[in-house]
Amino acid sequence: CALKGNYVHDALYMFWLNSSLHRHERLPKKELFALQDRLIKKQINIAYNHSRFYRRKFKEANIKPNQIKGYSDLIKMPTTSRQEVIQNYSDFIIKDAPYGIRNTSGTTGELLSIRFTKHQYFLNHLLLGRFFRRLGATHGDCVLNIHNMNSPFKFFTQLRPYDAIYLRYDQIEEALATIKSHSINIILSSPHVLELLSDRISFAKKRDFKFLISWGELVPETRKKRIEKAFNCPMYDLYGLTEMPLVAAECKKRNLHINSDVLSLEVVDDDKQVYGRRGKIVVTDLFNIWSPLIRYESGDMGALSSRTCACGSEFPVLSNLEGMLNDIILLKDGTKITPVQLMYAMYSILDAKKYQIVQTAKQRVNVLVVCDPDKFFSIQQRIKNTLRQILIGFDIHIERTKDIPLIGGPGKSKFIISLDR
Repeated sequence: CALKGNYVHDALYMFWLNSSLHRHERLPKKELFALQDRLIKKQINIAYNHSRFYRRKFKEANIKPNQIKGYSDLIKMPTTSRQEVIQNYSDFIIKDAPYGIRNTSGTTGELLSIRFTKHQYFLNHLLLGRFFRRLGATHGDCVLNIHNMNSPFKFFTQLRPYDAIYLRYDQIEEALATIKSHSINIILSSPHVLELLSDRISFAKKRDFKFLISWGELVPETRKKRIEKAFNCPMYDLYGLTEMPLVAAECKKRNLHINSDVLSLEVVDDDKQVYGRRGKIVVTDLFNIWSPLIRYESGDMGALSSRTCACGSEFPVLSNLEGMLNDIILLKDGTKITPVQLMYAMYSILDAKKYQIVQTAKQRVNVLVVCDPDKFFSIQQRIKNTLRQILIGFDIHIERTKDIPLIGGPGKSKFIISLDR
């Protein structure tokens, strides 16, 4: 999208925002949560005063904006689903003349367009820069970003702690050539793309990579270790929603830290905010004033950890992230089998390079496996024996394939696809 406006004003705002994000990282936990509460109150008032959709939700819940004083009061409001926003889009949207539009991938079958200001566009890039700095990126590093997040602002390069080269998901050959010809030492992309590169990285000019960044899908540990071994460097995860700023980023201690200075993340179970146990992830964007998402159902599950991370960050830790709710497989007795349970079960199948479990009927799954032909028979028996202990009563069909199809958007593959996707 074309972002318009006064160049000097934009540059000054971006420098101010970058400084603020740095300052927030050094805030004590009490001050960080106080900042978040102020932003929540501000965003609630914007949504109530300018969105007909949220005024109706407040009225139906019989609450007023002044009753929401911060994070702990958010539970008084009902959650907001993607379906609700799509059905009430004209009332939901505050301004329909955006600087940018971000579309969800349509995994659920319905596309949602979120309007955002250029200030929020700046924010997304600066959050990524903050994350990179946390992992040790410095001036002189060169990032290969295989994504669609290029920045048209020349002054942005002065704020991020690295140089960057941008390519599309389908430019694998160009990516390999870039690794050969440039001093690439950080790569950002989906696990699927990183795996494609790792399969062929021996043919490229080897580099001393600092780290890899993956986003967009849960990665089984065996698959992650295989990619890390190929590049001889650690791989860290991002957790985000297309509709939101960057939600959480992994630190060097392997904990996902929530960006609580730009959004609010709740874990909800039985209509209560819960800590230390798994529940539905509900997120409130504290910066988008044109498409305000208040208590938005992410479709993911996780837990809020109360532990302090050894990395020194005061940002809250998100743990037990379990992926999309519509990836959960239901047994006949109503037991929920989550993606993480199936991931752990498949850890022992080391010869399977990639796999995908597709539920085709209530009591049937097809398992697609990428492996060497001479190992398929052995893998087939081990997968059946493993999954029969979890998917009790299921008919399990296993098929060898050359690759796993992409589902859920460019560069993304899903390893669990339930019947209710």
